[in-house]
Amino acid sequence: MNGVVDKVRAIAGNRLALVIAGILLLAGVFTAGIVWSSLDHVEQRRAYRSAINQAARLSAQNAGLMRENADLKARIAKIERQLQVNRIAYDNLTAQLKESTGYVNELREDVDFYQSILSPRDNEAGVKVQGWQVAPLDSGAGFHYKLTVVQALNHDKSVTGETTIYIDGTRGGSMIRLSLRDIGDPPASLDFRYFQVVQGRFTLPEAFQPLATVVKIVSSPAGKGRKTEVERKFEWSVRG
Repeated sequence: MNGVVDKVRAIAGNRLALVIAGILLLAGVFTAGIVWSSLDHVEQRRAYRSAINQAARLSAQNAGLMRENADLKARIAKIERQLQVNRIAYDNLTAQLKESTGYVNELREDVDFYQSILSPRDNEAGVKVQGWQVAPLDSGAGFHYKLTVVQALNHDKSVTGETTIYIDGTRGGSMIRLSLRDIGDPPASLDFRYFQVVQGRFTLPEAFQPLATVVKIVSSPAGKGRKTEVERKFEWSVRG
């Protein structure tokens, strides 16, 4: 009987030991879980703080870049305004320069013109063909011509005479000479002391390619005395 009791006590003691061991094991696992949970929470807080700091740095960098971008935009706008002002000033200066250049050229032409009358470079007296100009009509059909004739050095007597104008060119591969009287306004008769400008219009026939203009003048002092003949050739050119 005692032996059975002892066995029962031994079995009960073993079971109790197992129960206690199980309790201790559960307590250890629970404690370990708490410890690991605490450690995981600390890491999360560290990661959170790191993310907050990184976001703050990025926000500061972004604010700096935005300020720099705004500054660059302001500088670009200022440069563009300055360029616009410079461009306007340049255009105005260019226009003034062109106007001044044109005025100077006109003065030079006037000086050359009056010099050809009063004191020609060749120092030769008599009637001369000073200039010949051709310009298109506004209608586009035909041309306007302007002939300038001068009397150099001697101006004590008027000059009278007649002008004949020819236009040389090609048509169909052949050389042709056209008289201005046949294709337009004939030149007016000459009667002047210092200079005379003769003007008119003409139209070239189809398929005609002009090459040159030949001006011939036959004149005499006041229609009396020996007649003189002057001829001058101009390469074909049309003023814009």
